[in-house]
Amino acid sequence: MKIFLRSIAFGTSILVSATTPASAESWYKLDSRHFVLHSAGSVELATKLSNDLERFDFLVRQMFGIPDDPNAMPLPIYLLPNKAAVGALYKVPEVAGFFSHDIEGRFIVSHREVAMSELELGAQATLFHEYAHFLMFRNFRFAYPSWYVEGFAEYLSTVEFDSQGRFDLGRPARHRAWTLARDDMPLTEVLAGKQGRNSDLFYGKSWLLVHFLSTSEERKGQLGNYLSLVAGGMPPDEAGTAASGDLKKLDRELDKYMRGSIKFSRSATPLPQPAAPALERLSPVDSAIVPLHLMRFIDKREEEALGELRQIALANPQSANAAYEVARAAQALANSTEDTAKEIALWNEAEKFNELGLKLAPWMARANLLKGEIEMHRLGNVSIRTPERWTAARGWVNKASDA
Repeated sequence: MKIFLRSIAFGTSILVSATTPASAESWYKLDSRHFVLHSAGSVELATKLSNDLERFDFLVRQMFGIPDDPNAMPLPIYLLPNKAAVGALYKVPEVAGFFSHDIEGRFIVSHREVAMSELELGAQATLFHEYAHFLMFRNFRFAYPSWYVEGFAEYLSTVEFDSQGRFDLGRPARHRAWTLARDDMPLTEVLAGKQGRNSDLFYGKSWLLVHFLSTSEERKGQLGNYLSLVAGGMPPDEAGTAASGDLKKLDRELDKYMRGSIKFSRSATPLPQPAAPALERLSPVDSAIVPLHLMRFIDKREEEALGELRQIALANPQSANAAYEVARAAQALANSTEDTAKEIALWNEAEKFNELGLKLAPWMARANLLKGEIEMHRLGNVSIRTPERWTAARGWVNKASDA
């Protein structure tokens, strides 16, 4: 499932795909308690984003009683140069960031473009929005309606921290102000999740509804009641009427609230200072691989990525990461082709390069997982019913889980 944040301000550059280590942008990664942030460019900016995101994680867990699992795998995060680079990768120009997950795991793609004013969607707000999605989908019990999913993330995205760790909660989402001021969407359509062509307005009004119901004394408890009714199976629009009464009246109150003074809370006590993230500069080979990994994993340009990855792996036979990336790209392409001969050749290539990766790095969880997938694919295709062979194949998947 992909959850993405749309921006109302666009950049101009696109993601640069390196074909050789010599032409690669120099990437690094910052390892912290809850995620691994991959970026290029300013280390200072990325470090600030990493520290503030750790504070954000702590704050949201405290607010919603989310337990902190010490054994949870860190979440990979990729920061591209700007919003336009994310939109180009996703093939939807308005997309500024997204959270996604599949068999290879969960991840976030965002950007490092600093907003020039409060009316622009900047790096921090985008990252907080997508990380809020991650926390919701990983920890909340119910599948909430789309307006609340986006409104919740927008509400939390505007958190601001000062240098000591004190925070503002509930600041206005001014990057939605222009859209909300010039247009409107009936509340019944918002509750029904009818984004239509105006998703900016849908996001903005969803934020406004969450903010209003979270702060209004007169409507205290209505948001919780609404979510309970939806979780119990009531359609979102019917639950809105049941929890809040006349929706046209609520809509008028929302409009008045938007045009008034939107208040936010400021903490007196700072949050704990997070431990400094560990900085690791990637080698030229691994820096070249990052955009190709994103090309095949997100853009699904497996064939193009495979050709370039194959060149890098053959030129750098001691790189376990390059070998694995070729193997995964070949496997992905094998799963999508209808040419039987090509499919067999690609599965064989995937096995060959994955075995090389495992020889170089036996502990690599991703390569162990792929080994299990390759073995189970082989067993399934030839209808081998020997339990021992299937147990052995699943053992590679278990090994990956334990890594």
